[in-house]
Amino acid sequence: MTLAKPTLGVIIGNRDFFPDILISTSRRDILAALAEQGIDAVILDEQAAKLGAVETWEHAKQCAALFRANADCIDGIRPAGYIRHARGG
Repeated sequence: MTLAKPTLGVIIGNRDFFPDILISTSRRDILAALAEQGIDAVILDEQAAKLGAVETWEHAKQCAALFRANADCIDGIRPAGYIRHARGG
């Protein structure tokens, strides 16, 4: 029996006061860590919102619509903002 590859909905949150580089590196690191574990991600496209981060109510609605459209394949949600994590300090 082969298990299906898990998929997480990922929310990158930002309040627009963190430097953009922190958001983009956090996004990259989170997606790399999920990929290392064999986990797919459903995440806002970097063109849908600034760096693909949820900053506004409109971005939140876009993210909700994306998750709703992919509800059949999302196994869970992983919210993430910029945090200092073990990989980079």
